[in-house]
Amino acid sequence: MAVRMKRAGCVGCVMASIGFSGFHRVVVADVVRRSNAPQMAIVAATHAGALGAIALTEYGPFALTLALLAWVFLNFLWLMILRRPAIAAALSLAIFAAIIVLSQFKFRIMEMTLSFFDILIVDTDTVAFLLTIFPDLRIAVMVAAVLAIPLCIVIWRIDRFRLQARTSVCGALVSLVGIVGLSSTVPEEPWEPFSGVNYTSNFARSAVLSVSELISHGWFEADAAVVDRPKLAASNNCQPSGKPPHIILLLDESSFDITAAPASGFRRAIATTFALSMARLHPSSLM
Repeated sequence: MAVRMKRAGCVGCVMASIGFSGFHRVVVADVVRRSNAPQMAIVAATHAGALGAIALTEYGPFALTLALLAWVFLNFLWLMILRRPAIAAALSLAIFAAIIVLSQFKFRIMEMTLSFFDILIVDTDTVAFLLTIFPDLRIAVMVAAVLAIPLCIVIWRIDRFRLQARTSVCGALVSLVGIVGLSSTVPEEPWEPFSGVNYTSNFARSAVLSVSELISHGWFEADAAVVDRPKLAASNNCQPSGKPPHIILLLDESSFDITAAPASGFRRAIATTFALSMARLHPSSLM
């Protein structure tokens, strides 16, 4: 009888221990769920990352101020839509990172940084051509999407803060007025896109310039009416006195070797044409 009581007491202690442990885990999980520490940590880390990127890529008080205003505007713009500060900061940081990475990518190829006009003229054919020329870029985009989408979902589920729409609208308007005012006071110089720095601030200034030009002139700038037409010669037929020369125009803007594009067929065609031309010009080179 005493042995049975002792066993029953041991089983009760074990069950009590297991029950206390389970209750402790539930309490800790509930405290963590109700705590604001994860949301605050995400918001603080995201803003710190953005400030670090601005400090590393922007030079001068004017560029730093304009980049900070652009960061504030993006956050309030997302807050107007989502009302969640953590996911708004994460999406704003993603846009900042995309601007910086694309500017560096474009500068390596064309020695020019990204502008807002590039966003206006890019279409699906442009993206397809870019992914064809740079196959590694396709893998990088897929990896970034695979990592970013689940992370945004986790941040969305964790973020429990809400910001009033009135506050978001006021913040977006104030920061937008600051961006437009600074960009109008100090417009972008023609040489600045070729400097390879100040990616975000130059992009913000180009956005202000492009939007103002679109509002003023539309997509195409043209006169409403032609005042004076060009005067033609008495005879409309133009007969040259001799054989006109061949005019070859080379537009070397992107400095890209088209033969590097995979499955394009240019490498073999250009190599064959070049070999035949060299053979005609220098027959001795084949010996």
